[in-house]
Amino acid sequence: MFDIKNSKFAGTRTLIFYVKGSDVMPKPRKVKLSTMDFHTSIRDILSDYDIALPTVPKHERLQMSSASPTYSQYMYSAGVSMESLEPFLGALLDRRELMSWRYERQQALKKIVDSCRDLLGVDEVEIRYSWSAQNHAKMFSMLLDILHEKQGDLRLPLGTWKHLKLVLTNDDCSNHPISALEGEVQLCPGHVPLQWLETLTAVDSDTITDAEKYGDAISRDLQTALPLLNAKFRRGLLRGLEAQDFGRKEMNVSICNAVRVNFRRGYTSSRVGFRSLLASILADVPPQVHNGIAQTHCGRDNWHTFDTKEYKVTNAEEQQKWKLDSDALLDASTLWLSEVPLTVDIVVESGHGSKILSNGDIRIDNRAGVATLWKLLEEATAFDALKNTAITKMKRRALNEQVQAVSGKLGLVSLTRAVGVTEDHFFHFLQRLASHIDGPNVSRALLNLRGLRVKVGHYASIDADGSVIVPHRLLLESEKWSMWS
Repeated sequence: MFDIKNSKFAGTRTLIFYVKGSDVMPKPRKVKLSTMDFHTSIRDILSDYDIALPTVPKHERLQMSSASPTYSQYMYSAGVSMESLEPFLGALLDRRELMSWRYERQQALKKIVDSCRDLLGVDEVEIRYSWSAQNHAKMFSMLLDILHEKQGDLRLPLGTWKHLKLVLTNDDCSNHPISALEGEVQLCPGHVPLQWLETLTAVDSDTITDAEKYGDAISRDLQTALPLLNAKFRRGLLRGLEAQDFGRKEMNVSICNAVRVNFRRGYTSSRVGFRSLLASILADVPPQVHNGIAQTHCGRDNWHTFDTKEYKVTNAEEQQKWKLDSDALLDASTLWLSEVPLTVDIVVESGHGSKILSNGDIRIDNRAGVATLWKLLEEATAFDALKNTAITKMKRRALNEQVQAVSGKLGLVSLTRAVGVTEDHFFHFLQRLASHIDGPNVSRALLNLRGLRVKVGHYASIDADGSVIVPHRLLLESEKWSMWS
């Protein structure tokens, strides 16, 4: 087995090679192999070309800190010590060309996808599978070639595919590749170009017309349902505020009037399922609109909108009481009310439970009955949704401030969280990192991140877009013995 440390290259820091260009990146690629971390450098390059690689040898993996238990209050499975991460950070200087090349390749892929979208004239191109950028680029290049060569065979001219979305999916969509109701044209990358062409040539003007009509019908139903949903939510919220003894009724009414709901389709719900739920809402509560305000009822609940003019305060004494009530609200436990006015999202999903989420969203399954939705808009859940939404808004503002502070101190191009890392874990990591940077024992290896794009994830690696991934459970020097106690 070749051992570079015992070879004539032992005193060499890097080895430089050139790799032949591809269709996506036509220029020859300059690659550097670090003799300090030779095997990792080789793996990084080979992984760019979809070569199956063996498992990383145990001696090359990051070592978990012996000071950390299996579990903790922050749900870390294990703490990665800074000492074990420093070799990875130290090698970033020799891997900058790798990161730059991956970023440029990702941007080249984005241009190809955008070119395909603009050529067809679709509203969006959605990819529902995970492939490497290399394979994605090849597939889209083939698709563009087919569109250019066979545009005379298409029933619908290029550039006129409005109100449609091109979807690339691994599912076998050969039976029903076109859905006007969903506004989708589906292609499977595993199919041969002839199958793609059969799908593309089946799209005609009727497809566009049907997709547009269905989208307009959803918009009309949504505009009709929103006043009803706002009225129902505000009524439940007013009851919730009164149950919490939030001061005078005038203030509670003003809070309710400053809150609105947004009813939207989530990632997992189809357009058909979304409209079906809308239709159920409208069927359950037939609107009787008077001066633009819904005056309908559902069972014993009167639909009601709240007008602050009903509770207008006229004399100076009452105005002073109002001010005192407002000031009293903004203590430590009710500071979230300072975020009002707010919008609470009702998100329609498929195959998920209906409940209030921690971020304040009201999630409803499109197969659930309207009674489930009305129950979610009752006093306790409406109050919780508002409070969670306000607290989430406060947390995200603090999170953005932490991102800006840490990015500025380390000189980062960007700092984001990777897939699978919660906002709470991300924020906690940034707090600890900021404290470590300002402390006396700051690791100089962090300086190697200057000028790079960084993601906070579960492991240390170079991402496909050239970003550096650092683990959020990184155990910093000052926390070695105290954090995990």
